Amino acid sequence: MTKPRPLVSLFVSCVLFAPASSFAGQYVFTKISDQTTIPGASAFRQNPDDGPTINDKGDVVYVVDVGAVTLVVLNSGGVETVLADNVPFTHVSPVNNNGTVVLTSFTSLVTVGSHQSTIPGSYDRLSNGVINDNNEVAFRGRFGGSGPEAIYLASGGTISQIAALDGAPAAINNAGQVAILDIFDSIVVTTTTIVNAPSDPDIGNVSGPISMNESGVVAFRGGLTGGGFGIVTGDGGPLDIFADSRGDFTVIGKPNINDHGNITFRPNVASGNAIYTGPDPFADRVIGAGVFPVTEARTGRESLRAASPILLRGSN
Repeated sequence: MTKPRPLVSLFVSCVLFAPASSFAGQYVFTKISDQTTIPGASAFRQNPDDGPTINDKGDVVYVVDVGAVTLVVLNSGGVETVLADNVPFTHVSPVNNNGTVVLTSFTSLVTVGSHQSTIPGSYDRLSNGVINDNNEVAFRGRFGGSGPEAIYLASGGTISQIAALDGAPAAINNAGQVAILDIFDSIVVTTTTIVNAPSDPDIGNVSGPISMNESGVVAFRGGLTGGGFGIVTGDGGPLDIFADSRGDFTVIGKPNINDHGNITFRPNVASGNAIYTGPDPFADRVIGAGVFPVTEARTGRESLRAASPILLRGSN
């Protein structure tokens, strides 16, 4: 694990601020960093496992390749710090409000940032570590080098199994609720089933990434039994189809939900990728391909309100 050190350069994502008068209205786009400001930068990661994320304070964590070296960088108030320098990982968690992320590889799980720790080496086949503001970490792994994999929670130095599901944790909130995407097309929040697609009359399948807020409401992409895809929300009761691809949107996915129930998602429209906050193709658009190609949207759980941040990843 490397000691955090300053980084004097910046990247191609934008933090946006919504005005108090409207939710999807006028936005100010602020460039955080791009490839021209980091000598030798070959790529900014944008996959669900290692793309940029933002917390409620507006801190941004992103991954950039500089030659053969991979950096995990925290941008806080315009000041950049390298959290990890060539530490092996396959998954980077969303950044919590303490400026900490989890780096997961097949054989190691470490937290870097304001809180630093390591999961004991008695666990392997590790994947999908996620962290909340209490620095509790949920992950999938196998204990003792044998037997089935399970979902575990590391809290205050204690590790406990919370589910034996064949899936992966997707999010953890400050109440300790863990959203799990099961390989059998179901989503469970700890012990509450949100959707079981094989038996649901409206949802034929589910896919990640998924998002969960502090109330335990989950937003996910669902394949609709009537055709097309939808952005779906649920908390264990009736599901709500927030937006779908049966109208102006041809492809739809990558939802994020905050604590007010506001949602961003990325559909495809006639002009290309875009970011929306609702199903209206005009009133709910945040940004479209006419400004620059958009590939990702992330929000802090408390964002999507007046003077709160949304993070976009794109290219200009």
